[in-house]
Amino acid sequence: MIINTNSRKKNKGFTLVELIVVIVIILVLAAVLVPSVLRYVAKAQEAKCKSGRDTLATEYSLAIADEKIPWDENTPNIADLQSKGILPKFSCPYGGEIYARKNADGTISIRCKYHDDGVTGGSGTGGHNFPGQSLMEQLSKFMEDNSLVGKDNKYILDKFYGDKKPGDIATEEKVSDVLTDEKIDDLIPKIAKAGNISEDTAKKALEKYKTGKYTVAPFVCSDGKIIMYYAQDEKWESSQKHSSTNLLYYEGSWYFVPNMNGLKDSFTGSFILPQLRQEKDLENKLNTDYIKIS
Repeated sequence: MIINTNSRKKNKGFTLVELIVVIVIILVLAAVLVPSVLRYVAKAQEAKCKSGRDTLATEYSLAIADEKIPWDENTPNIADLQSKGILPKFSCPYGGEIYARKNADGTISIRCKYHDDGVTGGSGTGGHNFPGQSLMEQLSKFMEDNSLVGKDNKYILDKFYGDKKPGDIATEEKVSDVLTDEKIDDLIPKIAKAGNISEDTAKKALEKYKTGKYTVAPFVCSDGKIIMYYAQDEKWESSQKHSSTNLLYYEGSWYFVPNMNGLKDSFTGSFILPQLRQEKDLENKLNTDYIKIS
């Protein structure tokens, strides 16, 4: 009896057609199962967020009763209360900003901008607190009065601050809170190209810049939208004075102004705010003239 060994060899393993069929079946199953799994995960995360907010609401009420939180027209920033240990640490699994809102009946609701308000990524900040966020939120709420839109920046800020000095509300922050090591690595080649300098020089200038402390100050554009910027003055006192800056925050993104003024080893601020106020397409202007920090 003669055995055809060549035939056996040919029958070993899968054919190309069989492999394609298996891959197609896997893709079909994935298309059916993955959405269901994702919906299940989303519901579980939403339930986790709600449970955490219920706990915060209880702790918030107790803190008011113990006079740890003042009962007035303003609801304190949740992140500030957590950092002070007044409220327990909790964050939305999807990065939604957690905030307190006073209801018409006088009760307090703890809300999530992702799950309750449908704002993806919290307040447009990637779901994380950022320097000057509390101040921007207060001013944004104040700007809900449509009669202020189109008014001069000084007029709006004078109304906003009232009897308080801007320096009493504006916060001093570290630049390193925004310019992390990861973001600096991303900025180095972009700044080197923009300034026609070596990457080593750009790195040294950025490292030097990020060690500074600056005051985070607001600037209101003619359409009512708000720019937050790092003022290089140690104390920002006047709503009329617009300091020079290298770092801006607008509509969820940070922008770096790579002005070196011929120094080559350090950055100097640019007085760009008044000219940005009347810009019709501000976001396009920022993306064209400045460097968006990823």
